[in-house]
Amino acid sequence: MRHQTKNGFTIIEVVFVLAITSAMLIAFMATIASRISRERYSDTTKAFADSLRMVYSQVENVQNGRTGSISDQNKYCTLAGQAAALTDPSALPNSGNADDDGYGYAGRSGCAIYGKLISFGEDSNENAAYRVYDVIGRAVEFRGSITGDNVITNLKSVYADVMSYVPVGTLGNYSLEPAGSDYNYYPTWDAWLEDTKGNRFKGEILIVRSPVSGAVHTYLLNKELDFEAFMSKFQNRPSNDLSTVVNAATSDGYAMADYLNTENDPSKSFATSEIDLCVNSNDFLIGISRKNSIRIKADGHDSSAIEILETDSEENKCN
Repeated sequence: MRHQTKNGFTIIEVVFVLAITSAMLIAFMATIASRISRERYSDTTKAFADSLRMVYSQVENVQNGRTGSISDQNKYCTLAGQAAALTDPSALPNSGNADDDGYGYAGRSGCAIYGKLISFGEDSNENAAYRVYDVIGRAVEFRGSITGDNVITNLKSVYADVMSYVPVGTLGNYSLEPAGSDYNYYPTWDAWLEDTKGNRFKGEILIVRSPVSGAVHTYLLNKELDFEAFMSKFQNRPSNDLSTVVNAATSDGYAMADYLNTENDPSKSFATSEIDLCVNSNDFLIGISRKNSIRIKADGHDSSAIEILETDSEENKCN
């Protein structure tokens, strides 16, 4: 009598095959997820760098984003101009007649856009990587002769600032608004910028044209100034008179002119410095041991000042 042999897999063999298949699938999915994360991280870094290059482009190719008439709202152009006018008679603008140095002619306001200020770490804009403000000041011809080309000193001479006062409600009441256009930059993939020690980057970067030569320069201020939060204190509050607005800006440390002085204390002034911004993200999965770095070269003159240092670069200081 012949015995019939049955072909097939035992339960142990089936379980073993399923275990191997599952492990391979998990490894495959982890590889795909890590690759997607790396691509997102790379895209985030490039988006950061491109957005900063765009700021340089906006400084080189000026567009006036301010609505309304500057001469009607604030003939001193900025808060710093008004503060100077309260104490310095020579800072007073002319009467606004067409015969006075061209003020009043079509297309002339007596104010000029000198560049951009990038404010990092404003708590009032915590979801934004940074906020960009126009830097506005008096046109050079309205201050007479400016000698030399120390950009910081000359910006102070033209009362450069990012804030302006505007009348609100009843005559004699004022509020604070951005002197020109302003906007937030929101990063992709839940990313943010840090310093090389792993702390959220806070500070101000000034990218401006020289009032004399027109050449673009870059400066850093290692101080957090939450302009948006400060201005909001005075918005929609018509009880503030002009002296209150001006004096509060000075006493609270928001008088930009105080930081446009490299002679008294360079550590508290806008100064030339190389800047390393480390890119971090909640989408940062395993497999990346270091962070990408975005470097702004010292005293950058155009968008070529922005450089991406990948994780494997020896110059990358972001751990």
